[in-house]
Amino acid sequence: KQVTTNNSSSSTSNTPTSSVLHITINNLTHPVDCDVLHHIFSQYGGTVLKIVCYEKLGVRYALLEYTEPNAAMVAMTVLQGHSIYNDGCTLKINYSKLQHVTVRPDDANGRDFTAGL
Repeated sequence: KQVTTNNSSSSTSNTPTSSVLHITINNLTHPVDCDVLHHIFSQYGGTVLKIVCYEKLGVRYALLEYTEPNAAMVAMTVLQGHSIYNDGCTLKINYSKLQHVTVRPDDANGRDFTAGL
């Protein structure tokens, strides 16, 4: 997977408010699941603990939890407004109001990367 830039301006806070990011994937031209997001976000912020992907009204979203707020800030700063693929899947990233992501054991749309640690 390759992240491409689109030179859009980003509006991110310099003070991390949460270790959980709320991600909106716009212009969904390819499937984007937890594994794709883990591959990308683990390169830019630090250790990804949990991810839950979901759709609402035809829009793809994800909640992604890092080990610490600074890791979330780095990822948001680097990836805000970028596209996962050359022809789409643009990321809009905000801090979530949640402090932790809960992944149910029977949820195929969630991944807990802390399991077995």
